[in-house]
Formats: sequence, C-alpha cells, structure tokens
Amino acid sequence: MATFVIDNAHLTFNSVDLSDHVVSVQLTMNTDEQEDTAMGVNWKSFLAGLNSWSVTAEFRDDFAASNVADTIWTAQSGRTTATILVKPEDATVTSTNPSFSGSAFVTSAPALAGSVGTTANKSVTFRGSGTLTRATS
Repeated sequence: MATFVIDNAHLTFNSVDLSDHVVSVQLTMNTDEQEDTAMGVNWKSFLAGLNSWSVTAEFRDDFAASNVADTIWTAQSGRTTATILVKPEDATVTSTNPSFSGSAFVTSAPALAGSVGTTANKSVTFRGSGTLTRATS
C-alpha cells in the first residue's frame, strides 16, 4: 500500500467494535529520553528509555447500550483496563493493513460534548498499559 486516504479505520475497545462511530484516530508511541552526558564533552548525549503509547479517537457519540457512551463510561468510571485494537482499514490484517493492539484504559473523555445544531462528538484518550503489539498477518 502506498499513500492512502484514511476513510475506514477500525477501532475495537473491550470487545466492542466502535468503528462505525470513529471520526478520527491517532495512535502515538513515545520513548523517554535519558540523558547520559558526562564531564569533559561539549554535546549532550541521550539513551532511549522506556516506551509508552496512547490512542486518541474522536467518535460520533451514541448513548445506546454497548455503544460509544456506554462503553467509554463503563470503562472510565470502573477504571477498567481492556484490549484496544486499531487498524488503518476495517479489513483483514496484512503487511499493508497492520493491526496495533494492547491493554489500555480511558484517561480522558467527556460525558457529553457538543454545540447547538452540531453532532455530539466525544474525544477519548486511551493510555496503553504495557506492550503495544503490531501484527501483519
């Protein structure tokens, strides 16, 4: 797959497929920087530290049972860690459509958000807890 237009991303959290409500999704990996500069040098040096990851997604909100609001509210209020799975396309996992998965919990989500005359959207941040796995088959 070359460059592509993201128009059918897949997102499942706690075994609930929320893909049909996703407006945008971003998976971010971070690596801590550990300075290891010693005396007698003119430039700082660093080592790669621990990795972390998070997913930020914007959803069209839906208060039906086992949908966006219910799934997010239950996980966040219960401080539940659950499996999240994200793919660029809602299709079979391949080398050109990898899946990313791991355990995560909700760190930020509005109970309700929107302005008069607009769709109700919910921007949710999921914090990874442990390893993020990338699969290509």
